Order: sequence, then structure tokens, then C-alpha cells
Amino acid sequence: KISLYPNPANGFGYKISLYPNPANGFVFINNITDYSDINLSILDVTGKVVYQNSFQVDDSKLQVDLPTHQPGLYLVKITVDNNTFSEKLEIR
Repeated sequence: KISLYPNPANGFGYKISLYPNPANGFVFINNITDYSDINLSILDVTGKVVYQNSFQVDDSKLQVDLPTHQPGLYLVKITVDNNTFSEKLEIR
């Protein structure tokens, strides 16, 4: 489980968690009930966007299926309220 926190110097109080990590087929994004829209991008190690989607949030947890991704390391970017959080994700 990885928790994504914004820079405390910015004064934002977001806490979003991404799990499982390593992932196999899907990931959950948790603690998102306070947000109405989430933009999610997954980039491979070369910086190429391999997945991008926007979600309307109606629950505290969002499941994102990753059925076509090759095993390896990726960068997950989650944007909420014009703030972007990034974290490494291993897909098995």
C-alpha cells in the first residue's frame, strides 16, 4: 500500500492511497470521497502514457483494471482539484 501526500508546504490536506503494489491486473485508489473528478494517467519507464482516464467519484474507493499492461515499473499520476500526485507502481 502506498499513500500519496501532497507537499505539506502547499497546505493541501489530501491523502490518497494506491494499492496493491505490486499490482496484478488492478489497483484501488482509496480515500477519494471528497473529490468529484479524478484524472488518472499511467506512464511506462520511457514516459509514454499507457493508460489515461477520468473518473466521476461516487465512492471512497475506485478500482482501475490493468489487464493489458506488461509487467514492469510504471508511474501513476493522479490529478484532483488541480493538484497532481505521482507514485511508482510495479505491475506483475
